[in-house]
Amino acid sequence: MYLHSRMLRHLVRILTVFVPQVLPAEGGDPTSWALFRGDHRQSGRASSTLPQELELLWAVRPSPEDSTGMLPGIESTAAVWNGTVYSGNLDGHLYALDLSSGEQRWAFTARDEIKSSAAVEAGRLFFGDESGRLHSLDALTGERLWTFDAGAAITSSAHPWRDRVLFGSYDNRVYCLAAADGELIWRAETEGYVHGTPAIVDSTVITAGCDGFLRRLDLANGLEAGAVQVGDYVAASCAIDDSATAYFGTFGNQVLAVDLLTETIRWRYHGDDKRQQPFYASVALATGIIVVAGRDRLVHGLDPATGEVLWLFRVGARVDSSPVISGQRVFFGSSKG
Repeated sequence: MYLHSRMLRHLVRILTVFVPQVLPAEGGDPTSWALFRGDHRQSGRASSTLPQELELLWAVRPSPEDSTGMLPGIESTAAVWNGTVYSGNLDGHLYALDLSSGEQRWAFTARDEIKSSAAVEAGRLFFGDESGRLHSLDALTGERLWTFDAGAAITSSAHPWRDRVLFGSYDNRVYCLAAADGELIWRAETEGYVHGTPAIVDSTVITAGCDGFLRRLDLANGLEAGAVQVGDYVAASCAIDDSATAYFGTFGNQVLAVDLLTETIRWRYHGDDKRQQPFYASVALATGIIVVAGRDRLVHGLDPATGEVLWLFRVGARVDSSPVISGQRVFFGSSKG
């Protein structure tokens, strides 16, 4: 689950595991959740189901108090791979914890706060920090493999794909690097911050950002293959279904469905017009439904074909965490803890 609440960054944050198994991505390795949103299409859907009653296994507070007596927070999703939980912290450390016990295996010191969710591929761990540095570590030992410096903060989760790794930056660019050594393969310019994580479908990179455009980039060279103007800032990552439709929320109180083949907006959902709050969290996809949470203190279940409301759940607090669907249930966290 994705907690990204800047307003709550100085409150105590505890990494918590409730269940005796992790949530693998649909069709993926049942022992890992190695990518933000679970898979390359960023569906936010797990193939396993969870017990009806959740049992707390462990809870750890990985970082000590800072010089002000406050406890740094956790604003990113944990990755799980090979029996290890990888969690970035606002204290500037990436912690590797034993999945079964929560015991710390190692910690890596970055150059700044870590808000980028970690990702693991082929034993390599990737994440960015607020100084604009992307790190690649040995996932088993925490040893630094290489670093790459972008021009501004990296909140986007890195997205490894075969021999490459992609991410967005607050320097208004999307980057593609060689996963083995961090060499720049290409970078694509946009007109605003790229906060979300790029999705990858076949040979195309799908990304939306704070310039109000959804873009399709050629994975081979980064050239723009198409763009759709959506008219609002986008902080969320796009979720892509099998019909090549991208779903994402905006800061303009909207959720959109964009047909990537025709480059048209299929529908817009405006949420509660009285509340007018951003959709910061990313969409979760399942058969016949998409689920998106908002700062309007609601979780919305929508028909992916029409955008019509199937159900609403009132949380009583804003939700910046991106929901995850497991079986017939959806899980998320709220700002009231």
